[in-house]
Amino acid sequence: MKKVAASLLITFIAATAQAGSFGGPPPFTNGSPLPSGVDGSYQAALKGKNLNGIVRFSYSGGSQIDVTVEDNAYFIFYAGQIYQQAAQVAIMDSQISAILEETFPSLFSGLASGYFSAKLQTKSAFGNFSGKGRFTVTDTTPVPPLVDIITDIDFRVNGMRTVTGSASN
Repeated sequence: MKKVAASLLITFIAATAQAGSFGGPPPFTNGSPLPSGVDGSYQAALKGKNLNGIVRFSYSGGSQIDVTVEDNAYFIFYAGQIYQQAAQVAIMDSQISAILEETFPSLFSGLASGYFSAKLQTKSAFGNFSGKGRFTVTDTTPVPPLVDIITDIDFRVNGMRTVTGSASN
């Protein structure tokens, strides 16, 4: 009976053993149970009233790769305008915080920028995340008196890690 119990225990341990499954996550992984930590490429949909968009960003070595529009960017369609600029993202434990940098969509439209905060599912290999954000558009009326019209648009963000492991350029 002891041999059967011991073999069942060994089989159970072998079947459930994964990287980081015992004793917490490995060091330098920002709370993720995966050996790669939070490294990878991420993409999310942004959805608000009259607002649709996407954001993408990459992490390698526990930090964001080149904060440029080519590698880490947002694209938002709002009120007939397309806003596009770099996204600065920080991941700490299970929290994602992002700044959507200031942009001019066209010569006749004002400034726009935003931010979001999301919760990352660090116990999942898929790295799903969801949260809320705000996008602010400032338009200046073209006729005197020049008046700034500030519009805040709240949105939801839902995304996931699209490529796990080390992201590279």
